[in-house]
Amino acid sequence: MGNNRISMVRSLPESPSSSSMDLTCDRAMLYIASYLDGVLGPARRRDLGEHLAVCRRCRRLLASFEVPKRATAPRGAGARA
Repeated sequence: MGNNRISMVRSLPESPSSSSMDLTCDRAMLYIASYLDGVLGPARRRDLGEHLAVCRRCRRLLASFEVPKRATAPRGAGARA
């Protein structure tokens, strides 16, 4: 899915939305993919955070991607030596 995320990021306009209220769930899904890939810029990250604060559906979507990521982390990955 990583390659699909990259192509979605390339299709985003250069300027972020003017407000989180303008951020639709469809656009938030693109932002979530970019966020998970570590390529979401600060302005879009802020817009996504504001959207997630009011949208349970998108929060659940993000959580569904994050849980498997943590579940598949190697044992001891978080342990300090």
